Amino acid sequence: MKMALVLSALVGLLPTVAIAAQSEVINLECRGRAETVEYGDTDLVTGQEDVVRLQLSGAAGVAELPRLIGGKKHKALRIASVVADSREINGKVWYGGIGNAKLHIDRIAGLISIRGPQGNFSGTCTKFDPNEPPKPAF
Repeated sequence: MKMALVLSALVGLLPTVAIAAQSEVINLECRGRAETVEYGDTDLVTGQEDVVRLQLSGAAGVAELPRLIGGKKHKALRIASVVADSREINGKVWYGGIGNAKLHIDRIAGLISIRGPQGNFSGTCTKFDPNEPPKPAF
């Protein structure tokens, strides 16, 4: 009986672990705004509309970021320490020697934020299949 109670208590903890551990691949395209701040005599905020593409699987993934916030054209950056549950996904985008950016995705609203040493990005994400050709806008 005690074993059954312990197991049933543990089952309540499993959804977060199970979602993070599953090997489902999630491909996201996120449209939004990239911004960077240059500090000097006057702070200058530079921004532009851009796209972030992510591929997440288990506790890792890759991200294609806009150049404005440290991305490199046609080069994916590693995402580490991914923790996911049914409501959100959090992780760190690794820039290499200059540090990392914090990644947060609200799975309910589809909102993304990336905050890091090179700049910030915020936008709205949708799932996509990288094997399908792009759909016409109209």
